[in-house]
Amino acid sequence: SPQKSTLIFSVATFAISMTAFLAIFIYERLGRNIDSAILLSFILATILFVVVFLIKLPVVNIICLVIGIMMSNCAASMIWSVYCPTLKKIGMVSTATGLLDFMSYIAAAISSTIFANAVEKIGWSNLILVWIMLMVLGVIISLPFKKYKKHNGV
Repeated sequence: SPQKSTLIFSVATFAISMTAFLAIFIYERLGRNIDSAILLSFILATILFVVVFLIKLPVVNIICLVIGIMMSNCAASMIWSVYCPTLKKIGMVSTATGLLDFMSYIAAAISSTIFANAVEKIGWSNLILVWIMLMVLGVIISLPFKKYKKHNGV
C-alpha cells in the first residue's frame, strides 16, 4: 500500500543517513585501519546484494538492500571521514571535500538516471547483478597488495 511504501522509504532513508556513524564505528573497531574498513565494507555489501539477488522474500530484500547500500556507502564515507581530515597539514581539507562533494552530486544525478532506465530495460534482478559486480570491483581494488622494489633500488 502507499502508506507502507512511505513508511519503508522513510525508515530506509533514516537508516542510510546513519552511514557515516556506522563507517566510523567500523573504522574504530578495526583499529583505525582505513584499508581494512573499506575492504570489509565492500565485502559485506557484496554479500548483502547477493542475498537480495538470491532470496525473494520482500522483508529480507528490503533489509539486505538497505544494509547493503549502507555498507557500500561506508567505503565512500572513509574518504570523507578519515582520509580528508589527514590533509589538514597541507591545507587541502576544504579543497578535497569540495571536490568530492561536487563529484558525488554529479555521480548521484547520473546514477539516478542510469539506474532508473536500467530497471526499465534490464530488469531489477539484472540491476542487482550490476551492483554486485560493482561491489566485487570495489573488493578487488581495495585488496591489499605488496609493492615490490626492483633490484636496482628503485
